[in-house]
Amino acid sequence: MKALTGLSFDAVTPQELMRALLKSPADLLWFGGIGTFIKAVHQSHGDAGDRANDAIRVDAPEVRAKVIGEGANLGVTQAGRIAFAQAGGRINTDAIDNSAGVDTSDHEVNLKILLNAAITENALTMDERDAVLSELTDSVAAHVLLDNYEQTLALSIAQANAPAEFDDAMRMIHELERRGKLNRAVEGLPNDDVARERAQKGEGLTRPELAVLLAYAKLTLFEEVIASDLPDDPAFAPLLAAYFPPAASARFAAYLPKHRLKREIIGTVLVNRLVNEGGPLFMHLAQQASGAGAPAIVRAYGIATLAFGIDQLRARINALDGRIEASVQIAMHHDVVSLLQRQTLWMLRNAGHAPDIAETAALYGRGAEALKDTFSTLVSPIEFEWIDAVIRDLREKGVPHDLAEAIGILPVIAAVTDIVRISADAGAPIDAVAGAFFEAGEAAGIDRLRAAAAKVRPGGHWDRLALQRIGDDLNASQRALASLALRQCGSLGGDAKRDEGVAAVKRWTEGSDVRLAQARALIQDLERSGPFTVAKLMLAVGQLRDLAQG
Repeated sequence: MKALTGLSFDAVTPQELMRALLKSPADLLWFGGIGTFIKAVHQSHGDAGDRANDAIRVDAPEVRAKVIGEGANLGVTQAGRIAFAQAGGRINTDAIDNSAGVDTSDHEVNLKILLNAAITENALTMDERDAVLSELTDSVAAHVLLDNYEQTLALSIAQANAPAEFDDAMRMIHELERRGKLNRAVEGLPNDDVARERAQKGEGLTRPELAVLLAYAKLTLFEEVIASDLPDDPAFAPLLAAYFPPAASARFAAYLPKHRLKREIIGTVLVNRLVNEGGPLFMHLAQQASGAGAPAIVRAYGIATLAFGIDQLRARINALDGRIEASVQIAMHHDVVSLLQRQTLWMLRNAGHAPDIAETAALYGRGAEALKDTFSTLVSPIEFEWIDAVIRDLREKGVPHDLAEAIGILPVIAAVTDIVRISADAGAPIDAVAGAFFEAGEAAGIDRLRAAAAKVRPGGHWDRLALQRIGDDLNASQRALASLALRQCGSLGGDAKRDEGVAAVKRWTEGSDVRLAQARALIQDLERSGPFTVAKLMLAVGQLRDLAQG
């Protein structure tokens, strides 16, 4: 005990022993009982609100454990959590560490409601119900564990990008305050003075603070989802069956549509999936970029998720737990989130009024499936170079080749939506359109600008919005130029191949006016003048926009 606690005395009081244990070096300090035992230095014992443990409580900097787990409520004050995290400790919040208990209770209640409907119709006796509940225990536990895995994964992704996203996080906090949904002082979130200090130091929100933001992202989105017709959309109906254990959903399928909390369950699952997959800032950023309401964004998210197989891709990354470094998994997840953000906005602007989510997703999904194995031969040499670099880097870090390729092509697979749209408008085969699309990007120098934009580090919120707009405009210009070339070459046959699409762009290039040469010359001048900036990119994009408008 002396070696563990560092105490040199043969006898100590219970309070002295407890304080020494709290300050002992350990991998994990786990709280499972009642009491608040750690606070921030600037807090008084009165701030902890637990007079019974004043003699035991220690300050966060004194804690030498690597990880704190709060199996009990309020083992640490929120200010204490933040201080511990800022000192390099790993900690969530008690709400995160206790969420499995609440989740289990919710599953139990909702399962009993489902089974009671069967009892009411004499399809099940009480004894049979109890036997079913017992049989489903492990399955419910698996559901709950997965829910909590996804939630803490969302925090890990957000934490890894917290410094870069700090400006956006503070803007979300201000917006929640403006709407009367959040009180920073009550929740222990940074005031403006603290925010300025962190920004100057290049720091972001800590994990405990991100946990608060995650909760508010879910609460506010749920309010908007449940007030809309989203829970009634047939595309989201499978979420109800997926919420329950498979055995229950199969056996009691007839009672699922009658569940009196059906809308609430679908709404909860939908919100949890969106926020866990996209992160706490997802809806805020989408609304800032589009001005659209939550229901429209959620629909667009649903289309993008289905079209690009986001759930399956995330599962493949998660299957590598314990086999590769967690930081590599987090980085891959961030790339997936980036694709999801871009494609949600694309769907919002281009397919936002589609009446059928599943049908629209299937349309673009077929395009992604048709082209996913051909990008290495479609893209320009510049694009291939950085795709190949990503794939090789991931392979060196232990990522299986097929998954490394799937992650490597994410920036270009986003082009599928534009290619499918051109194909539908022009009535041309998707393979021929893909050839025209990437040939147009190379001919106009869009591939070089896109690669340059990827290297620009945004200086804050406005730079990020500008870079996002630049990316959107580059895609729009590439789509317009490919469409223009295909129109001018005449109709492509229904069996036209890729090389015919490429040839169409080459003919257009040869016969184009001086503006294409001017655009190319401008890009070359910008490249020679030093590293690209947001201003340089905006100038080049403007020139391409003029060219694309014909």
